Amino acid sequence: MESIYLKMYSTLFNGVTDALRLMEQQNFGTAHKTLVEIQQKTEAIFIDREECSLISNCPVRQIAQI
Repeated sequence: MESIYLKMYSTLFNGVTDALRLMEQQNFGTAHKTLVEIQQKTEAIFIDREECSLISNCPVRQIAQI
């Protein structure tokens, strides 16, 4: 499971970093859009993991076992 959380962390970290750069450029609308997209993408990673936990040959489950 750690690899899923690492993927979620890196997704959030990179997205927040991008949004901060946009805010420094006073591009607040795009920064907001970036944060919303990153939030949705990270949530999808987590949901996919939850749904996949019921499937024995799920690639997420296989990654988590590495």
